[in-house]
Amino acid sequence: MSPIAVPIERDIEPQCGGEIADALSDEKTGGDYVTNLEATLDEEEVNKELQRLKEESDKLSGFSFRTHTLFKGGGRHMTLILGIFASIGGFIFGMDQGVISGAILFAPKDLSLDTGQVSMVTGFMPLGGVLGATIGYPLNEWLGRKTSIIIACLFYTVGGILQADAQNFAMILSGRIILGVGLGLECTACPVYISESCTKRWRGGLVSLYQFMICFGLFCAYIVAAIFVHVSGNWRYMLGSTLVFSSILLIAMLTLPETPRWLMRKGRETQSYKVWGIVRGFDTEEERHEFFVTKKDGGTGVGGV
Repeated sequence: MSPIAVPIERDIEPQCGGEIADALSDEKTGGDYVTNLEATLDEEEVNKELQRLKEESDKLSGFSFRTHTLFKGGGRHMTLILGIFASIGGFIFGMDQGVISGAILFAPKDLSLDTGQVSMVTGFMPLGGVLGATIGYPLNEWLGRKTSIIIACLFYTVGGILQADAQNFAMILSGRIILGVGLGLECTACPVYISESCTKRWRGGLVSLYQFMICFGLFCAYIVAAIFVHVSGNWRYMLGSTLVFSSILLIAMLTLPETPRWLMRKGRETQSYKVWGIVRGFDTEEERHEFFVTKKDGGTGVGGV
C-alpha cells in the first residue's frame, strides 16, 4: 500500500500584489513611523528647537484670535477646561434632539400644523445635520476647529430663535433646518478639537465624555419639557432652552485657543508652540517629544499621535 501524503501546515505569508500590497506596506510603515521617530530623537536637538520657538513666541505681541485665552498654566486643569467646555457641544446635540419630543405635543395646535407638516418639523432637522456635516470637513480644514465651533454656535442661536419665536410653519421649519446645520457642523468639530488639544492619556476619556454628554443632554431635555409643560407658551420655552447652553459654548470658545495641531498644519509653528505651552505645557519629556514629532510630520497626525 502506498503511503498517503499528508499536507503539512506551514506559516506561509499571503502573496498580495498591486495596490493591496502597497496599502499593507503603507499601513505597517505608518503605524511604526512615530515609534521609530521617537526612538531616534536627540534630546539636545529637541531642546534646542523648543528654545528657538520659545524665543520667537516671546516676540509675539498684540491680540491673536488663534492663540488668545483667558486660561493660563497648562497641565491637567487646562485639559479638563478644554474638554468640559467642548463637551457642552455634545450636551446641546442631545438637548436639541430631545426637546422636540415635548414641544411637538403643543406646537401643532398653536401653529395650525397638519400631520405632514408635523413630520417635516421633526424630520428636517436631521436633513440640516447632513448639510452641516458635509460642510464640516472643509470648514474645519480652512477656518480651524475653534472657528467652526463658533460658526456652529451662531447657527444654533439663529435656529433656536426662529423656532422658539415661530409664528407659522415656514418659520419653525426654517429654524429646525438651520439648527440642524449647526448640529452637523458642531459634531464634526468638537470631538476633533478635544482630541487635538488634549494629552494622550486624557484624549480617549474626554472624547468619550462628549458622547456621554449627548445622552445626558437627551435626558435633561425630558426634564426641561416636564418643567415647562404647564406653562403658557410651553413649547416655545422648551425649544428656546437650548439657547442658554449654545451661548455658554459660544462665549467659552471665544476665550479658548485654536488647537496646536491645526496651527502646525498651517505652518504656524510659533503659534502652535505658544498654544501647546498654554494647554499642555512642556514640563514632561512625553510632551516635548510629542510636540517635536508633531512638528516633524507637519501636524498631519501620521502614526496616530
